[in-house]
Amino acid sequence: MQVGYNDKPERLEGKLVYLADRKGDLWLPRRRAYTVRGLYSDLKYHDVGEAFYQMQFDGSVIRKWRTAPLWGLGSTAPYGHDGASLCIDDVIRRHGGEALQSRQAYTALSRQERRMMLDFLESLVLYQTDRLPCDIDGDGKISDHFMVAGMDTGLERFNPEWLFKVPGKIEGPTENVYGEKITSFALTNVRESYGLDLEYLKDSDGDGFPDVIDPAPFKRGYKDGEN
Repeated sequence: MQVGYNDKPERLEGKLVYLADRKGDLWLPRRRAYTVRGLYSDLKYHDVGEAFYQMQFDGSVIRKWRTAPLWGLGSTAPYGHDGASLCIDDVIRRHGGEALQSRQAYTALSRQERRMMLDFLESLVLYQTDRLPCDIDGDGKISDHFMVAGMDTGLERFNPEWLFKVPGKIEGPTENVYGEKITSFALTNVRESYGLDLEYLKDSDGDGFPDVIDPAPFKRGYKDGEN
């Protein structure tokens, strides 16, 4: 999904980009490289100081951690692998080891410069893809009344259930337990939409074990009705 800011409605909007081409009844992957921008991580493991060391139950100490992407930093508090830092300023000041020079550069900034740095980091937020206005049918516009399986689902957005081979069909207008009129997005065709009765997913006794691996597919429990 390609996401950008649309100045006219003043919002983020998405566009579905296929990574495969349709050839008859088949989808053939394009197998071409694509670039993810704004990740802000080298994805390598580093020793970032004793404040991040963690002792295991066997007495061993984990000293290196993979550099967490800054992508989404502003919406993923608390921080650190242990969640011990409640704010970005605190987790930066915890760093040492290989990150000591970076921490010192940060603390050497003026208060205004640090605030500018934190404002940038706090702006790196994640959006909810299933609520993001998105052109998923490729008609070049985002509909306010997107129809799926004959039902009005409201604003066209990136909901993976609308892309299934058998699209999810919502319950639609109904009343909640308080008697209020609402639009229910609960699927009325869950089994068909999610393919729960396909050969390798079918679970006749509903015990969580598909029939293909269940010695007793009509008795609950993995074997002869026993867990």
